[in-house]
Amino acid sequence: MIKKEIINSKTFNDVENNAIPSLLSDDYMCEKSNIYYADDSLNILREIDKNIKLEIADKLANNENFTVHHKINNRSYLISFISINNVKGMPVAYIFSYKEDRIVQSHVNMKFFIHIITLVILVIIAFFILQIMLKSNKIKESEIQLRELNATKDKLFSIIAHDLRSPFNGILGFSELLIENVNEFETAETEKYLGIINSSAKNTLVLLDNLLDWAKTQTGQINFNPEKLILSSIIHEVIETSNSMAKIKGISLNYIKSDKIEAFADENMLKIVLRNLISNAIKFTKVGGKIRVYAISKQGRVEITISDNGVGMNDETQNSLFSLETNETTMGTANEKGSGLGLVLCKEFVEKLGGNIWVESEEGKGSNFKFTLPLHIVKMTTN
Repeated sequence: MIKKEIINSKTFNDVENNAIPSLLSDDYMCEKSNIYYADDSLNILREIDKNIKLEIADKLANNENFTVHHKINNRSYLISFISINNVKGMPVAYIFSYKEDRIVQSHVNMKFFIHIITLVILVIIAFFILQIMLKSNKIKESEIQLRELNATKDKLFSIIAHDLRSPFNGILGFSELLIENVNEFETAETEKYLGIINSSAKNTLVLLDNLLDWAKTQTGQINFNPEKLILSSIIHEVIETSNSMAKIKGISLNYIKSDKIEAFADENMLKIVLRNLISNAIKFTKVGGKIRVYAISKQGRVEITISDNGVGMNDETQNSLFSLETNETTMGTANEKGSGLGLVLCKEFVEKLGGNIWVESEEGKGSNFKFTLPLHIVKMTTN
C-alpha cells in the first residue's frame, strides 16, 4: 500500500487512475501494475475492512508497525503491517503479510471439543438425575401402595374379626333363647326373634358375599363378561331380593319405570353394585322411609340413581365413602352394622364397567347414589 501523495507526485512512475483506493485508510492507495498481490490478498483486506478498519486506520496514520489477530471465514489469521520509510525517514508505504494462526485455531478447536465434551457430560448427568428421580418416584409410589395394602389388610382383619363375627353372636344368642324358651314364648314374640335372626343372617350373607367378591377382584379370579342388558329386568330382580330387608323396617322400595334402556355391562357385577347400594340405602333410611331406583339415558350413557330420604351425610363423610382405608363404618338407623366394603366394591366394579360413581347428599334430607354405564359397546378396562 503506497501513500496517495507519493503516487500523485512526479517522482512516481504511475498515475492515480492506475491505482485503487486502500480499503483500510484514505491516506493510502494500492498500485495495480507494479505491485504484486497474492490471490486472496484483496479478500483479506476486504474482510478486515468490514470489521476492524477504524482500529487499523489509526495505527496506519501513526506510522506504526503492528500485528492484528483476526478471524476470517471461521479461520484465525495473524496479519502484520510493516512501515516502509524513504531515505529521509518519512513513511511512504506499507507491506502487509498474513498467515493462518494454527495455534489459535487449535485453541478454537480445543474449545469446541471441550464444549462438546461438557455438553455430553451434562447430558449424562441429567440422564442419571432423571433416572434417580424416576426411581425415587417409583419408590414413593411403592411406599404409598404398601401403606394402602397395609391399611386394606388391617381393614379386612377388622371386618373378619368384628363385623363378620358379631352377627353370628347375635344369631347364636337369639336362637339359644328361642330353644330354651320354646314352650314359654308367645307366637308373636317367637316371630320377633326369628325376624331378628333372619335379618342378621341376611346382612351377614351380604357381608360375606362382598368379602368373597372383593377377594376375587384382588386376585383376578372374578369373571368379567360384559353384554347388552335390559336394565329394568335386572333392577326388578335385585329389588325383589332386597324387599324383605326393606319390609322389616317398613321402608317402601320402588323402581320408577322408564323407557326401555339397554346398557352394556357384566350382569353379575351390575347386580352386586345395585344390591350393595340398595342395602346401604335401607341401612340409613328410617322406619317408614322411601327408596326409589330409576335410570335415565344421558349423553350416550345410562345414569342409575338409588335415592333415599334417610339421614344423609356431611361432605367429609362423602369424600371418604369409596376408599377402604379412609371409610369409617357407621351404625344404621336400626343399629345395623356394616363394614364399608360394599361401597368400595361398587366403585371398583363400576369403574371396571367403564362408568363413574358418586353421591349427592345433605344431612337430614337423604342421599342420591348415582353411577353411569355405557349405552353402547366400548373398550372395557382390564385391570
